[in-house]
Amino acid sequence: MNKKETLQVVALFINGMVNFFLLNISNAYLVYVLGVSNFGDFSLTIKLIFYLAPFFSVGLTSLLAKHLPVFQDNNDTLNLNIFLKWNLKILLRSLSIIGILLVVIIIFRTTGLDNMPCLIFKNCESYRQTFGDLKFVLPIALLLLWNSALLSATKNILASQLLGRSSITYSCALVIFIINTFFASSQGLPVILSIFFGFLALCLLQYIAIILLLVIPKIITIRDIVKQSVTEEISKAYLKDGVSLLINSIIYVLQGLAPILIIEWTCKDDTMLGDYFIVLFISSISTTLVRAFSKIIRPYYSNIHNEDRKSKLQKIINYQLIFGGLWTIFVVFDFLILNSTILGFYGGSFVFSTFSVCFLMTYNYFSVVIFHAEKLCLFNNLNRFLYPTSIIQTTLMIILCFLLIPHFFYLGAIFAIAISQCLSAIACWIIIRIHRIDIKILGII
Repeated sequence: MNKKETLQVVALFINGMVNFFLLNISNAYLVYVLGVSNFGDFSLTIKLIFYLAPFFSVGLTSLLAKHLPVFQDNNDTLNLNIFLKWNLKILLRSLSIIGILLVVIIIFRTTGLDNMPCLIFKNCESYRQTFGDLKFVLPIALLLLWNSALLSATKNILASQLLGRSSITYSCALVIFIINTFFASSQGLPVILSIFFGFLALCLLQYIAIILLLVIPKIITIRDIVKQSVTEEISKAYLKDGVSLLINSIIYVLQGLAPILIIEWTCKDDTMLGDYFIVLFISSISTTLVRAFSKIIRPYYSNIHNEDRKSKLQKIINYQLIFGGLWTIFVVFDFLILNSTILGFYGGSFVFSTFSVCFLMTYNYFSVVIFHAEKLCLFNNLNRFLYPTSIIQTTLMIILCFLLIPHFFYLGAIFAIAISQCLSAIACWIIIRIHRIDIKILGII
């Protein structure tokens, strides 16, 4: 790695550690204010917002990561501007569709939709209200994801990370803290309203960053983008590529939602979902360094048959394996020493907590590493091979969740995710080998 990339990794690692501590302080505060059960509902709401957004993005964020770095490396300003013109056009169209749906939903709700009887799910009224409220946050969430992807694809990785999805929890916590501190009526404030203002504040900061980092230095020129014309042939090609990536995104959504919803559905203890999220948050410290490398790696996935890009990718992966592995060993050892203190920060211990956190810390490291094979398929036009693999993975994970969660609670969900992802990673590794993508994702294979 060159000096600039090394400094970026260090900066991203420091940012990741700051994010981790801010996130856990915010979560501990939210657990204190909301209670473990409501905290689980809050975390589920955040997840739902980000899981719904890809349905309307038509793969736009993935397309930014796939095409923009290649255009920039080749100094292909013309195609870069054409691509951004098409991308912005589709983004505006998606926002228009969301707007129309919002109007339709509002009309239905005002005509008595909320009074329809609940036939299937327990707490149906609560979920119906949650989904109804999500509509106000969804457009901002889509913009937030697109802005973050644009910053990342143009190699402003630190800004993307600072103002991206990972910052939304403490942004919302800050809003709740301010309202609870300065307004007497804050106890009746709907959580969804706090989430809305948290998303809005973060999105506005992103636009300031885009102006300062991209528009003012003329890395992108709005006038040049606007004056471009996008031919129907180019539009169809990008749209086809985007839809292909969208299908993958939808599958990822199902994979992310399934364990959470099955825990909520099958576990009688209302605090179990909150405990699951707490374990996820604590264990995420093991990924701070490997994910710092992943941000540097991401622009090199596409056009992998280019020898220079392939060589660069392999070198960064090798560094990621070594330094990320050493960091994981360090944090697991420290957690075993300080586990009572750390768990007490959230108000006490949780069933299976120590083993769950240590297992997740170790698995999180390997999951980031083995995920390279799937990303290489995704960004090198091998999506058609990913579809059956991802569908089988999702089906297997859901079956394992139903089998394991009743016996092991949230630990069963963790096992289900780990088993299904490992098998999927092996399949993706076989796919890239068959198509002569000679990247050693584990350094030796």
